[in-house]
Amino acid sequence: MTVEPTSNTTPPTSAPQQPGTGTLPEQQAVEWKLVWPNLPNHTIQVAAADLPHVIPGATRIPPCTLRYLLPADTNIKNINVTDSLRFEIYGQLDRYNHNIAIDSEVCFPPVQGSHDRKEVILDISIPTPTLYRQALRSPPKLKITTRADENVELLLKGTGPAVPANILTVAIFGLPSGPEETSIAKDLFEALNKYKPAEIEVWDIFSRYVSYPAWNGPAKFTGAMYACVHFKNCSPRHFPTEFVKSTFPGFIRIRHQVFALEYADKIDHCWTCKDKAAFPHTVKDCNKKKCWYCGAMGHLRTECPKYEHMDEDHQGDQQGEDPGRSGANPRKRLQPEV
Repeated sequence: MTVEPTSNTTPPTSAPQQPGTGTLPEQQAVEWKLVWPNLPNHTIQVAAADLPHVIPGATRIPPCTLRYLLPADTNIKNINVTDSLRFEIYGQLDRYNHNIAIDSEVCFPPVQGSHDRKEVILDISIPTPTLYRQALRSPPKLKITTRADENVELLLKGTGPAVPANILTVAIFGLPSGPEETSIAKDLFEALNKYKPAEIEVWDIFSRYVSYPAWNGPAKFTGAMYACVHFKNCSPRHFPTEFVKSTFPGFIRIRHQVFALEYADKIDHCWTCKDKAAFPHTVKDCNKKKCWYCGAMGHLRTECPKYEHMDEDHQGDQQGEDPGRSGANPRKRLQPEV
């Protein structure tokens, strides 16, 4: 087993840390243990601490991205403003490093927060990991010209993980402790390869541990496991959104218990089929759903044509019945006429 100790920084997940803060307390440290593949001399493709966030959102920074804060009054909805800002930024990036300027893309994500907490964002994506790591060592200091003709230096808000966009993290939470980590990792590997194994490569699977240096005891398993997945047919410059929707399951069964898988761009997987789904689909698209009104397969009661077109007189009779009267069974009243 390979253990990767890390500093006490927030790990690449949305799992809760110190209550109310989102960060680890000073007396804890995260450690990562490689549990799959269980092979001697295996080379880890992407370090666990560098894996991209499991659940992206407006406040998450995409892989290989430098995020800067613009002045709060910057109108990024005005295309003339954004074109002018791009011209300034690309010019400074070219003077900073010509190769990075050629490789990079500048975009303006939606404004975050509101009122006095509003943040206007500028993202610089550098898809080539080697160039991105070079920028991380000494991030470019960027300035823009405001509407008042003042030169303002932009604050670097944060950075994304140094991995290509076609690398995805799949996580399970709430796993039982015990000596079965390798077996669970194998189940996860097989589940991820269930539908389209030709599309992906499951490189490494890690278990997450937390140690307590002040306690001087062994690291403790947190019940979380993470898989690093590479989408072979997707460009490293683009997120594999469309591939993910038809590739990954939503659930996995381990020791007779069903666990939900967490990953970016996850669809609302069918809660009826769960781990038994023949292909990734939502409840709406499921052909095994059953109507509890007419008993037919393929639709729910809310979609049932017999329920929608119930005879008005029959509805009036139902409304006239006393729910508390003996024999006024609501289930019986809702049965369709044969």
